Amino acid sequence: AKKVCPSIVLVHVDTIKANESPEVSDPYARNKEVKLQKHDRNNEKINLDYYRFESEKIFSVLEKYSNSIEKASIDEVFLDLTQEAQEIYKKGDYDKEWKGKVVGGPEFNPEDEDDILLMIGSQICDKIRKDIKETYNYTCSAGISYNKMLCKLASGINKPNGQAIITRAYTLEALKPIEIGKLRGFGGKVKEAFEEAGYQTLREIHDLKINELTQIVGDEGSARWVYFRARGFDEEAIEEKDFTHKRFGSSKTFDKITSMDGIPKIIDLLIADLILRIDRFYEKTGLVPQSYTLF
Repeated sequence: AKKVCPSIVLVHVDTIKANESPEVSDPYARNKEVKLQKHDRNNEKINLDYYRFESEKIFSVLEKYSNSIEKASIDEVFLDLTQEAQEIYKKGDYDKEWKGKVVGGPEFNPEDEDDILLMIGSQICDKIRKDIKETYNYTCSAGISYNKMLCKLASGINKPNGQAIITRAYTLEALKPIEIGKLRGFGGKVKEAFEEAGYQTLREIHDLKINELTQIVGDEGSARWVYFRARGFDEEAIEEKDFTHKRFGSSKTFDKITSMDGIPKIIDLLIADLILRIDRFYEKTGLVPQSYTLF
């Protein structure tokens, strides 16, 4: 980046140090000079609290629109808007307009209840995204469909700051041009197996039979799973996280250590990170860990 743009100013992500006071650990309290100064990677660790705090702000907006929310990561979430869309449908209080890009075919005037509910869902998502932008000045993308896998896929089709819809009728056409590894659950070994067999897109594997898929992925159970997922089938429910089974982990890559004298410093740094996160978690939930493991 420096070679292309010598005048660029690179801002360092917040870090945490061992034995640092809570005030200094507050990412909102850090000034510009701290973000621009050089950091000692062996004595500091990345602190993502700022992003966690901002994520919680956005979640406070989402909670106004749905009671069924699954946090997938710090910047990704699944919402079940079925109940909310059904209530709007019964009242008839909606526009005959898709909000976003309809994927897999031309935009159409929905007559089927399932399609109307998806259209209403697109209107709710559009409203949510506008609310987030107006409240916290963040843009976001969204995917609307009838299961989690297709929602995840659709969310990446109309970026940035857009949304896309995959309807039942257009599912196969929407899936055909997608690279195999882009479908949720198809990364890693599944993607590698198909690449080794010479397949790149879902279009190319739609004509394969179960026995042919078995030869590629290794067993019939996996082949059947691939067969149906590649056609848009996904029964995974949206589930709220169970905080009573929450785990915290902290790890860091260090330079080579030549003596045992450096071990306590490393442990202190990891502990500082965990203490900070556990303290934030306790403030939110009132829960504390019951066991600790070091490995």
